[in-house]
Amino acid sequence: MLILLFIFPILSLAGESPISFQGEITPKSLSSLEQKILKAVATFKAGQERAIVIELNSGGGNLFATLSFIDQIQRASETQNFVLVTRVRDACESSCTVLF
Repeated sequence: MLILLFIFPILSLAGESPISFQGEITPKSLSSLEQKILKAVATFKAGQERAIVIELNSGGGNLFATLSFIDQIQRASETQNFVLVTRVRDACESSCTVLF
């Protein structure tokens, strides 16, 4: 219950248009996702809640690409001060669970 109370305010402030990720996890698909995230970060205004919602729908894919992506996004979130909120639309299997 405490987790839901903590996450709910972030979800309500994160906006109504999540970034969608669906399909196989590959270096190319994760590079595209990273560009969408950084583009969304660039649109934030001063004082605005800096949360980005990612909606996942994937059967998985390349685990090494997933781990590299997570490292890159963690570094970016620390330097640009934003958080990611993930949710699953239909399925999140294999290496997708690491993203979740």
